[in-house]
Amino acid sequence: MKAFFDSFAGLVPCEIVGLTRDNEYCFYEATVKVTADHGAYKRGQTVDTLLSRVVPRNAIRRLKYSTRIKPYSWHDRGLFEKFPIGTYRVNADGSSTRVAD
Repeated sequence: MKAFFDSFAGLVPCEIVGLTRDNEYCFYEATVKVTADHGAYKRGQTVDTLLSRVVPRNAIRRLKYSTRIKPYSWHDRGLFEKFPIGTYRVNADGSSTRVAD
């Protein structure tokens, strides 16, 4: 699922390859694969981050001098159906495999 990773370097284009839930603190962690070089992030690099820092690509609105993130919901976009909660491993070809709950 294509998205942007919101970082100090700006919005980094990426693809979500895994999703985990921390039961103790009740937050989601996403594993994303960077799809283009941007700042310190290089294409093909995987980053573990909070799901709240990952934004769907069509939720971005570019203006003349700024960028706005429109309201969005991952539940409406089928993220949790595509990635049932668990632990994922990123394969060499970029695909992901679920390894545990």
